[in-house]
Amino acid sequence: MRMRKKLTYLFLGLLFMLNTSVFAALPSAKDIQSQLEIMQKNNQTDDNKVDIKNLEDTLVLLEQLEKQKQDNENLTQEIQHSVQELKKSQQSIANLKAKQRSAEQIQKSLANLSIQQMKNNVDEINQNLQQIQIDLTALNGSLSSQKSVPERTQATLTENSARIQAINDALASASTSSTMRSKLMVELDYLQASNTYRQIQLSGNESLTSLYSSQLDEKTLLQQQLQMELIELQTAINTKNLAESQNQLEQATAQKNNNSTDNPVIARELEINTRVSEELLKQTAQLNRLSQDNLRIKSILDNLQQTQRNIDEQISSLQGTLVLSRVINKQRQSLPKDEMISGLSKQIADLRVRIFDISEFRDRMNNTESYIDNLTKEEKVTFTDKERSRLKSIIEERNKVISDLLKQLNNQLNLSINIELNQQQVQTISETLQSKLQQQSFWVKSNAQIDLTFFKNLPTYLSFQFRDIAKRFDFSNWQDNVLSASILITILLVLTLLILRKKSAIKQKITGINNKLKTFQTDNQWHTPTAIFWTLILCLPSTFVFLILFILVTYFCLQDPTQAWTWGLKMAGYWLYFVFMLALLRPNGIAHRHFKMPQQSSGNFRRILKRSMWVVALLLNTSIFTSLEGGVAYDVLGQIMTVSVLIILLLMIGPKMRLAISSYQQTLAQQQDMKTYLLQFIRMFSLFAPVALIILIGLGYYYTSLVLIDHLISSYMALTTWLMLRGFIYRVLEVSARRLAARRLKEKREQAIAKQVASDNNNDEEEFTIDVQQQDDVLAVSQVKDQVLRLVDFMLWIALFGLLYFVWSDLITVAYYLNGVTLWQQSITTDVGVVMESVTLLNLLVAFVVLLVTYIIIRNLSGLLEVLVFSNIKLSQGTPYTITTLLTYVIIALGAALAFGMLGMSWSKLQWLFAALSVGLGFGMQEIFANFVSGIIILFERPVRIGDVITIGEFSGTVSKIRIRATTLIDFDGKEVIVPNKAFVTERLVNWALSNSITRVVISVGVAYGSDLELVKTLLLQAASESEKVLKDPAPRAFFLTFGASTLDHELRVYVDQIGDRNPTIDFLNNRINQLFNENNIEIAFNQLDVFIKNQQTDEDVKLHTEKLA
Repeated sequence: MRMRKKLTYLFLGLLFMLNTSVFAALPSAKDIQSQLEIMQKNNQTDDNKVDIKNLEDTLVLLEQLEKQKQDNENLTQEIQHSVQELKKSQQSIANLKAKQRSAEQIQKSLANLSIQQMKNNVDEINQNLQQIQIDLTALNGSLSSQKSVPERTQATLTENSARIQAINDALASASTSSTMRSKLMVELDYLQASNTYRQIQLSGNESLTSLYSSQLDEKTLLQQQLQMELIELQTAINTKNLAESQNQLEQATAQKNNNSTDNPVIARELEINTRVSEELLKQTAQLNRLSQDNLRIKSILDNLQQTQRNIDEQISSLQGTLVLSRVINKQRQSLPKDEMISGLSKQIADLRVRIFDISEFRDRMNNTESYIDNLTKEEKVTFTDKERSRLKSIIEERNKVISDLLKQLNNQLNLSINIELNQQQVQTISETLQSKLQQQSFWVKSNAQIDLTFFKNLPTYLSFQFRDIAKRFDFSNWQDNVLSASILITILLVLTLLILRKKSAIKQKITGINNKLKTFQTDNQWHTPTAIFWTLILCLPSTFVFLILFILVTYFCLQDPTQAWTWGLKMAGYWLYFVFMLALLRPNGIAHRHFKMPQQSSGNFRRILKRSMWVVALLLNTSIFTSLEGGVAYDVLGQIMTVSVLIILLLMIGPKMRLAISSYQQTLAQQQDMKTYLLQFIRMFSLFAPVALIILIGLGYYYTSLVLIDHLISSYMALTTWLMLRGFIYRVLEVSARRLAARRLKEKREQAIAKQVASDNNNDEEEFTIDVQQQDDVLAVSQVKDQVLRLVDFMLWIALFGLLYFVWSDLITVAYYLNGVTLWQQSITTDVGVVMESVTLLNLLVAFVVLLVTYIIIRNLSGLLEVLVFSNIKLSQGTPYTITTLLTYVIIALGAALAFGMLGMSWSKLQWLFAALSVGLGFGMQEIFANFVSGIIILFERPVRIGDVITIGEFSGTVSKIRIRATTLIDFDGKEVIVPNKAFVTERLVNWALSNSITRVVISVGVAYGSDLELVKTLLLQAASESEKVLKDPAPRAFFLTFGASTLDHELRVYVDQIGDRNPTIDFLNNRINQLFNENNIEIAFNQLDVFIKNQQTDEDVKLHTEKLA
């Protein structure tokens, strides 16, 4: 009522706006057409083209206006006649109920009809049912549309109001052309007619809804009566067919019993007739069953098709409203759940073979005389004329029965094929409907938002739910369930007592297994599954106690306890799982002893698991209240419960969980594998998931939250199961590696003992050789273990992704709902011409996911490649960095191309932009572009690599980074030097370790005149041989090069393996040469300046000073 008043005020406001607008007489279509023809003959200027477009639009609007006025008139008449039509429909319903006949009455009326008459009636009823299906589709569409009239009326009036205001502003403007003014005035009149239609529709909404509902009930009742009559007709046809077959069998049996001949051939032929008649009776009964199944499947198919049309109409009419979720839940419950017929394909194949064989058999008997002659030859008997006449009548009778049998088999074949086709349609439509309903349920609000109104109505809703819960408890028939409950409880108690009696022995067995893990001689791969099995046995008593309590509650408090067994077994399974996980994580338990989990981490996880068990149990059972009478839409108790549990999970359990994971990550700090990334993801997810679910419930997406919670718990179970399986496989590999290492060590010791017995010489050398060999063997075993672990890890991660896909696969189709939300459209050119392509919300979501995945991959690419690839193969220096950089560029390009392609920006549309950018880069950003291309060349050609020591121009240093624009060097003073990539391509470059890291070191030495040259060479080579870093090949060499001014110049040329060995080698050689020359009195000559003063009178020189010159 409030909605109607609001819409009435809105409509009056629109009328006021219309009355205040500038009016003139509307142009006629003839006038507009005349103006259009005149303008089309004029010169086609820009203004003229605009006027022509306005006139064409005006013609279209005039047609729409006339159609809208006609619709208004038809709707008015329909509302005026709705009262009479409603009375007529109600009277028709009363007549149908009065004339409704029971099955016995229908069968009685069919008693005097022949089979052909009844088949004609069947065809007539099928035609009537098809017409009723069409009528029901139209009525459902009209009813669904009528139910959404208030919402659509409000949206239309609001939209029209904004458009009318814009038109009034345009008409008031003096710059509006005459053609545009005519167009706007026609559009204004059209909007007024549209508003009038909506107002009429709203005023007659109640009458039309009642009429359509009554007509729908009328057609549904008529459909039910016709379907019942059709079933009874088919039953009558089947009965008469069966009676005829029974009659034929009785005649064949009578002929066999009245046979007075002693001829065994005739007796055998009569026996064949009897068996054929029995087969005819059997196939007639089978045909009757198939006929009934065909009717049942056809009815299911008709109902499904009708449901599909109803759902499409309702989704189209109620899109975006809260009513849609109610309709979806109702339709989901109304989907047919009848069983399908299995094995039809094999049955059809067998029928075809049987029809062929029987047809061949009948063809052999078509010529009766020939068949009798063949009997004479095969049986080697002679028939009298009387016997031949008798055989002829027997064969003719058999041909008639076989013809009837073939007819029955062909009818079976046709029915089987028809049933199979109908079942395929039923399955296809059912899957489509389930997928569509799931999509709609997931993305549509199922409940009202949690706001002040929610809390105001909370007491009412809670009292309603509590009353409904109280109705479910029924103590009236507990005495009938005492026996069955007692039997089940006794069995569970016996099993519990039996396990508890053996509990100490089982614990001793587990302790013994754990003690055997200490030495490899007693360790075995089967110890872990054995310990897991006995631990699981110890967890069963608490599970049995849970089931006993469940039986006591359900069998004495519920009228039908079997309905709760599914829930009870599911909860018992969860209980067993959590108790088992607690047992694994107990101190010195399987997690620590077998799976090598640190004691502190296992203790932390065990404490968290203890506290979170009841939280998970509540989350698992919050959806139980959705099965009440109000359904998910009014499940306020479940909403409050779910939000409360999520808040507790977020504030109490979550922080401790993240702390425990962080502590466990610290123990794995040295292992940068996929497991650390998984734990990091779980830490982040445990924080954001509860927040997101609480927000969803608050916004009204309660059903969506329940679905996500269920899948998250299943993912948790899958993940923990996978971790346990991973630990078990690691344990198996560890035991195998220990046994392999022990076996190889034992073999080497035996070989060593054998060698010692054979020879007692060189014991020390032999012991040294044995130790080296043992070390090499241990290394080989570790390499084998690492390789197997990597392969197993790869397979385990694939298994984990498979498990998660299995858990979430049913929600993949939910994303396709977003494909119907169009964001924008664009034109694309194809072979058939220009078509419009829609970019949907799903495209945007996929593009965002692609970009996110691309970002995550490139951020972690180096670590992933190091773990999965580079650690398994040996590559040259700098190759991993080159591969990582190039692969990063490729992933960025592919991710960007895929993401932009999802948004409609394909290469065909971007190529001209790239062409223009390339021209701009060629001129305006030439240097940057040249550096970028040079960087690509460096990565492919690899003149420098990460870690190379290079000299370019006046700069020397170690390459640390190769980026898109420049390369970073770290010089020998530790400073970072940024060198543009172009310099590495255009300038001279010295790479000290490009193809070979071996370099030559030259030591120059000058000795005094008179020194022993052979001794000098010997000492130089001795110094070189004493250096550990000097290579033996190429061998060091010493040369006497020149006679200097005051020295005999020598050079010592040696080679070192690494660039970093140069300076230490020069330092060692200089020190050692100086030491050796001093020991052997070899003087290292140097330049010397002597200053003398000469006395001119006495011609005497006096030496004043002596200075050594470098």
